[in-house]
Amino acid sequence: MHNTLYIFTPNTDINKLHETLQDFQSTTEAENIKLPLLQTEISDGDAYFLKQREGMLNFYSSLLNPNYMEIHSNFLMHLASCTKGYKINFESEESITTLVNAFVDNMEGLIFSPSMAFYTKDWKLIIDSSGSCELESYNFTLSAAAFDEEANTNANPESENRKKQSISKLQSLNIPVLDSLPTIPSTDQAHYRSEHELATRIISLAAVAVKGELKTSDISYSVLEKYAIHPDDVSPWELNFLNNPTPEEQDFVNAIWRYEALNVLMWATGYVDDLHFPSDIVEVTSITENIRECKDFEHFLMFANMRDMSEILDELDLTYRLHWACVDARVNNQPAPANVNPSVVYERHYALNWLINRYNENWDNVSVPT
Repeated sequence: MHNTLYIFTPNTDINKLHETLQDFQSTTEAENIKLPLLQTEISDGDAYFLKQREGMLNFYSSLLNPNYMEIHSNFLMHLASCTKGYKINFESEESITTLVNAFVDNMEGLIFSPSMAFYTKDWKLIIDSSGSCELESYNFTLSAAAFDEEANTNANPESENRKKQSISKLQSLNIPVLDSLPTIPSTDQAHYRSEHELATRIISLAAVAVKGELKTSDISYSVLEKYAIHPDDVSPWELNFLNNPTPEEQDFVNAIWRYEALNVLMWATGYVDDLHFPSDIVEVTSITENIRECKDFEHFLMFANMRDMSEILDELDLTYRLHWACVDARVNNQPAPANVNPSVVYERHYALNWLINRYNENWDNVSVPT
């Protein structure tokens, strides 16, 4: 199999995947799905997609063509809703046309080629790296089943009240809201990461962010050594970044933004008093001082004062809806509302979803659907 493409979808229901593939005589081997008649193999594409999604949104937002504004705006909304990726290895496009059409029809799928082009059914071009388009129209309405599985399972008085409070606060700031966005888990449904896991993540983020800032790993290694953080406790991306003497410039930028995620986790442990409105970036000294002053890992844990889950969920619900407002502004070629910094909001959403283990994902692959 010499060719590769990806399917991105907002639908994470494994039963829906099996239903989509039922006519293709598929078999499962290890974690891959094989379709012998099509000479095709399907594997998990999350590692690629979740790492690239925000970059894709930024890139294709910059390519909006006035001749296709409505089409491309709807496409960006579709892409922003996707939370799952599938990698497809195949021999020829002709042989898999029916397959990819089934993904589009049954799972609200987007077809992505490594040539940086997105397609819909029958290989109709939605947008490529030059902003070209072959469609006369493109409509996207997320199905109730795919919108968010928590929409049906998490709704309860506590979550509904939290949603209403967030909407009221955002409306008071003239920030757009989407009433149909579902609730988030309640305190009974959410699961806090352990103090040990949280503290380990904090120190790892500090080490990564400081390399992003200083462009050298010397201090980062010292921080990890001081807190006895084992390489196995650092995420794969982080370990590669720290050990790489010549990372890409974008890697340095991504690492610096982790100060914002670090700020959220320091707030969760009580080392930061308040999360400021996300219009400005965090003052780095204010969040790294305690890390510098603590003697070791046990000392750091000793003075941690974990916030109540209800307070964490209040912040997550507000951030979730604010993130939607940022994405909505971007896909409509508008500035973020109320001078909000979208990157700060993204990092907060990322850290908070990890903190409550919302989708049971490791640090490098946290989903932040809006």
